[in-house]
Amino acid sequence: MGGCPAAVTDRISLTTGSLQLKNQQYTLSVSYQYITNTLYLYIAGFSASCGSLTLKWYLLDGAASCSVSSSTKGTLPSTSSKQPLTGLRLQDNKSYKVSLQALDMRGRATPPVCSGVMTVDITKPQGGWIRDGSGVDLAYQV
Repeated sequence: MGGCPAAVTDRISLTTGSLQLKNQQYTLSVSYQYITNTLYLYIAGFSASCGSLTLKWYLLDGAASCSVSSSTKGTLPSTSSKQPLTGLRLQDNKSYKVSLQALDMRGRATPPVCSGVMTVDITKPQGGWIRDGSGVDLAYQV
C-alpha cells in the first residue's frame, strides 16, 4: 500500500479479510486454550487501495454477536498476519472471540469480522487409561 495522490479525493476501497484464533506457534486454529493473558490472532486479506490501514480489535464474549462494542479493545501495532494480543485477563471456563475492524486513512471503517469462539480451560489434565476398543488392549503406555 502506498500513499494516495494528494489531489485525489476518490473513495478508498477497503477489502475485508478474515480472522482466526491460533495456538502460540500460529500453526493450528484453537477452540480451547490454557493461557489467560494472551490471544494469538492470524489475520489475512485486509487491504486498502491506497494509504494506510488501521486494524482495531475488540474482545467479545463468545456468545455475543460480532460488533465493536467492548470495553476491552485496542489498535494493532501493524497489519502483520500474526498478532498476539497481550495483557488480557481471560477467565477460566469462559468463552471469547475477537472482532476486528479495518479503517482507512480517512477513518472509513469496514463492518467488523469475528474470529471463532475459544474457551479458556486451565484445568490440569488427570491421569487415567485410554481404551482403544472393546477388546483387550494389546499395546499401552504408562
